[in-house]
This record gives sequence, structure tokens and C-alpha cells, in this order.
Amino acid sequence: MEWYYGSPQPNGEPIIPPDTIQDEPSQPNEKSSLLPHRRRDEHPTKRSLFRRTQETVWTPKNREMSLIMIKALTLVIALTVFLSEARGLARNNAGPTYQFCLLILSSGDSYTSTNFDINGAQPSLPDNPMGNTDLGNGQTSANGPVWINYLTTKYQASPVVTYNFGVGGAVIPDNYTYQVNNLYQPKYTTDKFWTGQNTLHLSWIGINDCSFCWLQGGNFTLISDALNQYSALMETMYQTGAKNLFIVNVPPLNRSPLLLEDGSESAERYASCVQNFNENLASYVQTWQSNHPDATIKIYDVHTFFSKVLDNPTAYSFTDNTCQDADNCIWAGSFHILSAMHEIIAKDMKNMLSQFVYNG
Repeated sequence: MEWYYGSPQPNGEPIIPPDTIQDEPSQPNEKSSLLPHRRRDEHPTKRSLFRRTQETVWTPKNREMSLIMIKALTLVIALTVFLSEARGLARNNAGPTYQFCLLILSSGDSYTSTNFDINGAQPSLPDNPMGNTDLGNGQTSANGPVWINYLTTKYQASPVVTYNFGVGGAVIPDNYTYQVNNLYQPKYTTDKFWTGQNTLHLSWIGINDCSFCWLQGGNFTLISDALNQYSALMETMYQTGAKNLFIVNVPPLNRSPLLLEDGSESAERYASCVQNFNENLASYVQTWQSNHPDATIKIYDVHTFFSKVLDNPTAYSFTDNTCQDADNCIWAGSFHILSAMHEIIAKDMKNMLSQFVYNG
């Protein structure tokens, strides 16, 4: 069967947390059955489906009707067994397997970090989909929820749990590699509670790699080295079972207050680093997809959407495209963005995520 990102369960019911699942009632009720019921002491009549009485006359017509009803009952039983199995939520040491929901394993830098500790409380439904996080003032780069919070808790039609390894200051060769090899792999792949079909591996990384490129006068070798490592880490995730990868490119931070204050030459140099990163990232992803036809990898072009907001901030209820640390501003300080900007990015991002198809 196929189901799509953000869709409800095939039977239309909400996802039921593991601790709340109960056995099906032993006695059928009117809503759960297509067949009429009788009391245990009720005498069978001509309407009995399977018990033949003396009054029953077996004509070709009622024999055909009986066969139809037997097939209908068989279908009901088969569907009941299927749904019972689908609703069963297996547990192991790492956590529960959530059927018919999306599980996100995300990595990144300060634009993504929610201060998740892999040794703390793990994500769970329905009340704690992101596990232990610290979103207090000054604890995230946005001084509040960031895009992954909104994507997880607000812009979903069905419950989602997210394990977020993002950390401030991360670059691909060092920190992102650590997130994949030292956090994700040991903790979340040895006793797997997820499948490649119900899980999205999401990465927004590269901002700090572009910043180092800029600081070193436009050193594109740093970008090339970072993307080579990025591609290798995608392969690592694939080998652990990842089949749905969602990559976010680098936004136009050459238009941030920090770069604008530093002068046009500095901003242009940063823009060239971002352009080099994004163009080569697209090429790497295209090659990776060709080499892995059984997987799906997509790039969300945050650069284009971010530019659209900066070009017309009032259309998104922002005062302008340069104000900082105030209501209706885009920027939290000179380089990061406030929570409101994170939210509209998440809202736009969800449209692309609908392109992922999951086979459960």
C-alpha cells in the first residue's frame, strides 16, 4: 500500500500512541461490523448466514447470496487482521516503531539546533514529539522554536516524531560527520525502530562551511571538500537503511545585516561561496540519486524562498528586510533569523515534502 507524507492512517483513524492501544472489543458493535447480530439466546431464523434450519430452502438465488455474504465476511476478517497488525506498535530499547507516521532524523547547525540530548527523554507521541529540547530565550538561534519544531508540531496532518541532532556552529567535515557517525549511528541504527519507508533523513547544513569560505577570501576548496564529505555521509545513511533523504541548501545570508554592514565587496564574496555550494550540492544530489534508484532524495531550495521574502517582506507581515530583534522582524541579531521567519520556511517546506511517497 502507498501513503503520502502528512496523510492520516488508511483507515481514517488518528495514530494511537503505543501506551494507549487496547485490545479490540470481544463483542462486535453496530459501527464495527457490516453484519447483523443476534443475542446468544436468540433462536436462529431464516436470516442466519451460516446455520441451515429446516425452513431454509436452498435455491440458486439464496445459495448465491450466501456465497456473497461469506466473501464479505472473509473480507471483513482480513481487514480486521490487517488493521490490528498495522496498529501494533513494536517496542525495543531505542524506542517505538510508529506505523503510518513519519519519523524525522534531522541534522544541521544553529539554524536547526533545539538542544536535543540523545541521552535524555526521547521523542514520543502524543505530547513530546521532539523529546528533550530547550527552546527558551537565548537557547536557540531564533530565541524560540526553529523550523524543525514547526515542521514537526504544526505543519503535519498526522503525528510526527523528530530526533534532531543539529548543533550550533556545525560544519560538514567535523560536526556533521560527528552527528552521523557518533550520534545517529550508534544510538539509532543498532536496534532499529524505524524503516527506510516511514522515516525521513533531513539535513540543513552548509551555512558555516560557506562562512569559512568567505572568511578565507572565497576559498572554494573548502566547499568542495565539504561536499565530498557530505556525499559520503549520505552514503553512510543509505547503508543504515535511509531511503528518503531531504536536503536543504544555503540561504542568501549575503543579504543579512552582518554582511550588508561589512560592505558590498564582502557581501558579494559571501554570495559567491553560497552560489558555489548550492550549485555543486545540486550536482552531487543528482549524481547520488542516479546511483541509488531505490531511494528518493530532494533538495528544498530555501535560497529561492528566502530571497522571495527579503524582496517583499511586507507580504509576509514583516516590517522590512533589515530590522532585528523586534516583533515583525526577520532577523535575530545580524546573522540568524527570528522564529516567525522559521515558521514561514517550515510552512513552505511542507509543500515539497508531499513529494515523498512511503510504502508501509
